[in-house]
Amino acid sequence: MYRLRRAITIEPVAGAVHWSRDSGEGVADPRLAELGRRWLGDPGEPATGWHAHRLSLGVTEGQQELGIDQTLWLEANARELNGVSFTKGCYTGQENTARMHHRAKVNRRLVVAPLTEAGDRTRASYPDLGLMVELRRVESLGDARVPAWLATALAMQEPA
Repeated sequence: MYRLRRAITIEPVAGAVHWSRDSGEGVADPRLAELGRRWLGDPGEPATGWHAHRLSLGVTEGQQELGIDQTLWLEANARELNGVSFTKGCYTGQENTARMHHRAKVNRRLVVAPLTEAGDRTRASYPDLGLMVELRRVESLGDARVPAWLATALAMQEPA
């Protein structure tokens, strides 16, 4: 049974999230099959290549890239990456998310683009990869990497 105002203790647990492109271990990443498989395990060697692999697929994640109170959930491509349900009950941000969904209009998107001079819409820069994450207007994606999953979503949004 779920109780509100129940006293709980939160403790850090030593562990790490591991990933592999093709390992049979773990579970498939629910966002995109191309992201590979993930599992929890003991801390060990850091996974190499995850960051570059994820960004090459145009997938953003984490506070640094999404921002705090700066990005609406559908602007972060949540619908296309299986991050939202429109049949579930209430959740924080439901009103804005449902309105954007039913109007079939998302004006801005978080995208991965080649690194240029950071602007006020730049969320994160990765000079070692030559990439950055920006929130851009859909009609002004410019040099952004638009993977197939995002191109399909943008095409469905265009007026007939």
